[in-house]
Amino acid sequence: MALKDNAAVSLSIAVLCCCIFTLGQLVMFLSSHGSLKQNRYPPFVYFGHSESPWLQIIIDLFLMGVFVLQHSLQNRKAVKEFLVDKGFGIFERLLYNLGSCFALQVLIQLWHPVPSWIVWEISTLVHPMAWWFFAIAHSIGWLIIYGGCFIMDLTELLGAKQVFYSLQGWPDPLSLKSDGLRRFYSHMRHPSFCALALLLLVHPTMQIDRLLLAHMLLLYMILCTRVDDVDYCYQRRMLQRKERDLNCT
Repeated sequence: MALKDNAAVSLSIAVLCCCIFTLGQLVMFLSSHGSLKQNRYPPFVYFGHSESPWLQIIIDLFLMGVFVLQHSLQNRKAVKEFLVDKGFGIFERLLYNLGSCFALQVLIQLWHPVPSWIVWEISTLVHPMAWWFFAIAHSIGWLIIYGGCFIMDLTELLGAKQVFYSLQGWPDPLSLKSDGLRRFYSHMRHPSFCALALLLLVHPTMQIDRLLLAHMLLLYMILCTRVDDVDYCYQRRMLQRKERDLNCT
């Protein structure tokens, strides 16, 4: 195997490990009972120990802006065409996920909870049934999201499949999918808006920083999702086909 091929495989493995690690931290960040995890590294030396809730909110809004900016810029057609022109087309999805992991790590590690502004708070230590309710609800939400990723072809979604197919001399895996599926993917790449809303809003402790995070992410997803009637009809046809296949077996 050539040096370039070894580098491609090494990059794929490194990005996959980074994605798995970051997604695990995201689960703990959003689903741990209590406030969002305390920041590990002060984003600014002179802001790190500030007790001002307004300053904490400004920092959190900045961190959310970094994540939204990364997602928007790397998803632009001009960026994808630039990578193709430079010969890095097969790494486009890998680099996108690597950038997403970096943006998420920055948000998770530098996040500032605002414990002084509480919207609601339910002690799951005092109420065991509440603990089970929120634990089951979040387990269902993550199962829907990660299950949807597997259904949508996880290796292609992460970018590893593109590299493997390129090394084998095969065409891009996305080009082998139907026109309807490619059109749907171009309009929506993240599974389950409802499950994400559940994870963000159904929580025992809702502080103002979590409420802002929920509104920002859900609003961004609404604005960036362009699913239309054609995509809906395609999904409905596929569901009906699956039901017929299952009935035949």
